[in-house]
Amino acid sequence: MEAAILHLNSLQSNAANLQKIREKRGILQESNLPDTISKLNKCGIELDALDRLNVIHVSGTKGKGSTCAFVESILRNAGFRTGLYTSPHLVHARERIRIDGKPISETLFAKHFFTVYNKLKQQETEGDMPPYFKFLTLLSFHVFLEECVDVAIVEVGIGGEYDATNIVPHPVVCGITTLDIDHTSILGTTLPEIAWHKAGILKQGSPAVVTPLCQEALNVVRDRASERGVELKVAPLYQSYSFAKGYVSAGIAGDHQKVNISLALQLARAWIKRMGREATIFPDATENKWEIGEPYFVPRPIVEAIESCQWRGRSQIVDMKRVRYYLDGAHTPKSMERHAFDYALFCPTALKVSPDLKSDLTNFNQSASEQRKRSQQCASTWKEIGTGKFGRNWAVCKMGSAVLTKELRLMPSIDEHPSQEATEVTNDVM
Repeated sequence: MEAAILHLNSLQSNAANLQKIREKRGILQESNLPDTISKLNKCGIELDALDRLNVIHVSGTKGKGSTCAFVESILRNAGFRTGLYTSPHLVHARERIRIDGKPISETLFAKHFFTVYNKLKQQETEGDMPPYFKFLTLLSFHVFLEECVDVAIVEVGIGGEYDATNIVPHPVVCGITTLDIDHTSILGTTLPEIAWHKAGILKQGSPAVVTPLCQEALNVVRDRASERGVELKVAPLYQSYSFAKGYVSAGIAGDHQKVNISLALQLARAWIKRMGREATIFPDATENKWEIGEPYFVPRPIVEAIESCQWRGRSQIVDMKRVRYYLDGAHTPKSMERHAFDYALFCPTALKVSPDLKSDLTNFNQSASEQRKRSQQCASTWKEIGTGKFGRNWAVCKMGSAVLTKELRLMPSIDEHPSQEATEVTNDVM
């Protein structure tokens, strides 16, 4: 397994190369899909074979991972063999590729990794091995085909139009989650520009469901759907569904998850309906003809799937010794506003391989100076959000220093080994 991760890490682009890619972004984006298809063929997989995976494809800015997790839980609990591809990973790279809700084993990861890696390496010309994310995308398709999943739930990496996942010819159904300003150097600085990229996953003949969006973004998505002959619906409000249980305690907590649950309910049922299995899972299907975009009665097995769904690192609590750690994620100011933490510490990521951490956690994509800048930017945004409103406290972790707040002792940064407690927390997340 460790050998596989070391080879995988060798596919990460260094900071200098990434800057060159950003400068040529417009040119390189358009060539990404043909290149991905070419490398898929080098893996011994024909493009049409991906349609055997019965893909549910999901793009968006926020909530993609949670939505995919809910969809996977619903379909798995309905008796289907599921494949789930998401990014990034929290602790182990193999988290990105799941079968029946669980990350593939180290043995299975290593086996499939070297099958794909060796095929590509044997046909490499002029150093054209696929970069990290593209390789894992190819690997996920290989794994899902080899493991004979009934459905593959595929989360877009960045954007949609030119994302490596967007080579699936005919997804069964597509979904678009909440949009926000993010990845501006790639996707643009306005919601309409970003919506154009996100709607790039829409395919003729494949219905699509989108969460409620602002009008200017929704107009762009509708235009793209119309151009491609796609039936597009807006997911209904969570409150409009009828549930077999009076109160549903979602496995991923938070009111903001309700919009993701509604989208997941639409995508899951649309997939079940298109696969001809609706009558066996929804008791009222023969009496009440359901159309995509409509709320419906959610039977107990699906309610239980929503309640049992887990997504590590989202609304998660880890208790260790005398400290309680609240884990969650946010990557836009609007998302950060929803977090209720009293203290925040912004730490650079690990840029060096450490004997105390798995190689999966090492990031070669940025320099130390870029990481310092990123931490300062995050802290500045947090301060602006908290000023005069929440009274939040914050600190930036300096290189090579550990920081102690009133409540949380958090892991040190990139120039020294993490504390034993920090390592235990990282491992305990999974």
